[in-house]
Amino acid sequence: DPNIRDSVERILLQYGPSDVTARPLVGALADPNVRDSVERILLQYGPSRETVNPLVGALANPNIRDSVERILLQYGPSRETVNPLVGALADPERVDIVARILQGYGPSNEIVRPLVGALADPNIRDSVERILLQYGPSNVTARPLVGALADPNVRDSVERILQGYGQAALQFIRPPIPGTKLYEPLTSVINQILKSK
Repeated sequence: DPNIRDSVERILLQYGPSDVTARPLVGALADPNVRDSVERILLQYGPSRETVNPLVGALANPNIRDSVERILLQYGPSRETVNPLVGALADPERVDIVARILQGYGPSNEIVRPLVGALADPNIRDSVERILLQYGPSNVTARPLVGALADPNVRDSVERILQGYGQAALQFIRPPIPGTKLYEPLTSVINQILKSK
């Protein structure tokens, strides 16, 4: 009812985000009569465990996926949004939309570091590699990737990503220091990039 909509919005905003308010609001996104109001409320609540977890779960629902994507993109990258989204990459129903959201955020430390860490998970490794490749080379992407070369669990993935960046990656990679644990894997990556001219 448009006559009471403003009052209900004010009350829900006063309650603030909680499992009691956020989950039903996310479900109400399916109702086109209240969708705009619900989106406004969830946006004003902002990113938190209470809002983001039900939103990320709702990405599996094609009826509200567009609304949820808009909200999560407007929330932007933060620990509250990125970690649940990275975890959702393992769900085949949500992987494409989650990847699109993470790509929409663009590269930042809040995103790249958790993604580099997620390369250790074989269930989401391919998706993470694609996202990092699409971000392209920069200080934000290259430095954590170079540091991850020290981890044998993710080294192959990191090498593929850095090689995928090609020559452009070299401007963001410092020369390896002999005797360090990064010397051999980084020298190998640099040589492979240079050979692929």
